[in-house]
Amino acid sequence: MSETIRVLVVEDSEDDALLVLRTLRRGGYEPDWLRVQTRKEMQSALKEREWDVVLSDYKLPRFDAPSALRVLFDSGLDIPFIVVSGTIGEEVAVDVMKAGAHDYFSKDKLMRLTSAIKREIQEAENRRRRLVAEQEREKLQEQLSQAQKLESIGRLAGGVAHDFNNMLNVILGHTEMLLDDLPRQSIWRASLEEIRKAAQRSADLTRQLLAFARKQTTTPKVIDLNDTIQGMLGMLRKLIGENIELVWQPSRKTGCVRMDPSQLDQILVNLCVNAHDAIDKVGSITITTDHVAFEKEDYSQNFDIVPGDYMLLVVTDTGHGMSKETLAQIFEPFFTTKDVGKGTGLGLSTVFGVVKQNNGYIRVYSEPGQGTTFKLYFPECSTQQDRHDVKEIPTASAPGEETILLVEDEPAILKMTGTLLERLGYNVLSAATPVEAIQLAGEYAKQLKEQKTDNNIHLLITDVVMPEMNGRDLAAKLVDIYPDIKVLFMSGYTSEHISHQGMLENSVDFLQKPFSHKMIANKVREVMKK
Repeated sequence: MSETIRVLVVEDSEDDALLVLRTLRRGGYEPDWLRVQTRKEMQSALKEREWDVVLSDYKLPRFDAPSALRVLFDSGLDIPFIVVSGTIGEEVAVDVMKAGAHDYFSKDKLMRLTSAIKREIQEAENRRRRLVAEQEREKLQEQLSQAQKLESIGRLAGGVAHDFNNMLNVILGHTEMLLDDLPRQSIWRASLEEIRKAAQRSADLTRQLLAFARKQTTTPKVIDLNDTIQGMLGMLRKLIGENIELVWQPSRKTGCVRMDPSQLDQILVNLCVNAHDAIDKVGSITITTDHVAFEKEDYSQNFDIVPGDYMLLVVTDTGHGMSKETLAQIFEPFFTTKDVGKGTGLGLSTVFGVVKQNNGYIRVYSEPGQGTTFKLYFPECSTQQDRHDVKEIPTASAPGEETILLVEDEPAILKMTGTLLERLGYNVLSAATPVEAIQLAGEYAKQLKEQKTDNNIHLLITDVVMPEMNGRDLAAKLVDIYPDIKVLFMSGYTSEHISHQGMLENSVDFLQKPFSHKMIANKVREVMKK
């Protein structure tokens, strides 16, 4: 059976063209061919379809082989170019080969033409494969460089946020103590309130920095989906601008899901930013929630979704939409359709990761010119789960009398936090390093033994990242001295020492810096009651 070959013949003589084609048929090819005689005809032929080989006479009335070579080079196509002529000598043949032709044959000696074509087609395929491999290597190298850059920025962001949170904690702590001490009629209250608001806004910015660095601590809890989204609408409207309408269509019946509220923020911000970029000047973004129940028989029909009750979050835009090819890649890290410098390709991969981390499912529907719809399914919390997770929060003024060992390597934080705890009525033992804390705990235990009293250290409050020893290792050592001691970790960012993939274990109590007077008061009482 003959093999079809697509041949572009640059030849002014039809008889000579047919001679070449007969040679190809004898060699086992079935030519699918076109004869051209001018530059314009050749340019048009190269644009209209693909070719396996170009066979060109050297001299035509209005065209020649060197000119045909330039046309081929200008097209950017890598197609074997073979000169077949009876009018040039060896010296001219060498020149045309130097100019870029792959081979040369005299019209009266075409025995090797078929084998030469096979060789050159294979060589062209090898060149294409090498080019693709090189492009893939360059793409991977670019992705690696981008990942390394993001990792470096993430480490920098995490370190800066950690130190910045410490300073904010000092500002918030002392501001709140001053507000507690000032009479309500004081002229300084308004200024102190503004300082506190500025510090809290700065803390919000720091949390965004930590989210980028993926060092934020996620603490899943039961949230009302509608209420949480409602609280974000103002920020989202500012984010997308005045030219884009934000439509909010909540479900009539309220519903709860278990996730970290900051992760819901990440999801909606990323989806709305992408929708904004897909809309040309004017359009709309619609956010909808609903209840969906999947039965057992739906299992195979709905992307392997586990049967049960789900809260559905839908984000729809009127943007330019996406092709099937784009849709197939949107969740891949570093894939982006935006111009260089305008997108990292991590937004939707982050959304996908957050949805999966919370046992959810995500589906995307889009067509060019028809906009895009993201559907996110999160397991709905049952009434029992709601009752189990919603705990009574003690008031900030709840007094305490227990003994607390406070460990913090930042002197200003240590002093401020110790003062806050003493104001709440606690007996505070302060240590600036883990080694000092262990020594202090040992000495205190010895004193208790001599005094024959059981007033042990009830709670350890420790920073997580410290010189000499991390907070979790410190806690493990202190348990040997005080088996019943409770532990409260505090930090400006998450740490692998107390969390798994950024999510806290159920047994870990954590206080995110910067914290307010009320936050630490509530958290300490919560831990003490366990």
